Amino acid sequence: MPSGELVEVPKATPLFRQWSGDTPADTFNHKPVLEFDGEMVFAELAILRIFQKAGWQGRWIDSYRKKYRMGYWGENVTEPLPPKQFAILDSIKAGCFGGCFDVFCWRDETFLFVEAKWRARDMIRASQRVWLQAALDAGLPKDSFLIAEWSFARPPLSKELQLRVFRRDKWVCRWCNRPVIFAPIMRLIESEMRKGSRHEPLSYYDAHWTRDGAPVLDELGAVIDHVNAHSTGGSSAEQNLATACCKCNGRKSAASMKDWAKRPQRRPIKGKYGEPQHWDGLSGLFVVLAQRDLDLRASEKAWLKVLTGAEA
Repeated sequence: MPSGELVEVPKATPLFRQWSGDTPADTFNHKPVLEFDGEMVFAELAILRIFQKAGWQGRWIDSYRKKYRMGYWGENVTEPLPPKQFAILDSIKAGCFGGCFDVFCWRDETFLFVEAKWRARDMIRASQRVWLQAALDAGLPKDSFLIAEWSFARPPLSKELQLRVFRRDKWVCRWCNRPVIFAPIMRLIESEMRKGSRHEPLSYYDAHWTRDGAPVLDELGAVIDHVNAHSTGGSSAEQNLATACCKCNGRKSAASMKDWAKRPQRRPIKGKYGEPQHWDGLSGLFVVLAQRDLDLRASEKAWLKVLTGAEA
């Protein structure tokens, strides 16, 4: 804070869906367009809607255009603040909009200012620290502020799409060029070992792919990675998906391609005698074992259906 005081502001991490309809011409200088209960909104309005559903009232404080918003597109989207709420806002920096948190909500005698930040994209600005300091100096309690660090909710990728990506990439990690392994096969191999009266401890399969419980999956488990991270707006279209090993997927996380290129990389594998041409991640072995296993899990049955359907 400008005063030198350390102030801890609570943080919430809401997930929002990306708008799937036609993108409007006016997106407030390229703001991400979201969907909330079927309504096309910006993040500030999505946060406002959450509080409204919980019985609060509020406004989006549009500090750029100096408006108090209930919506953005259409008619009757702005509405003045009630006198009491206006007086509270006016007591902070003499009503100056600069640095003001995005959403002002109230219920009974409780008041809350919420700042919307897109995860991994936005940070608190210096002007917002100045505004927060002024709000505290005006007598607002520290629990009157909240950071809403939002990101996109990730829709599940269909198994058909995942299989297309794995096969397109020849079951090889995009980032380190290592061959990857279809994770469900490791549980079936362990099951076969048990059926063969092998009862010693085995580190073939663990649901969490831990190094102690499943070292092969910890290193080489096949995952689908978003090239441009989903949490920062990357789509789930096939062209933005890549096969990755578990290690590279974890290391890349939500980094942009520019930032990822700057990070220490696993040394890429180069084949002296050429690249794998017929590696299938052991997915074929999974089909063989799964077809004779009567105790498949639901996800394994779904994978078997997709794999055998793709072979037909």
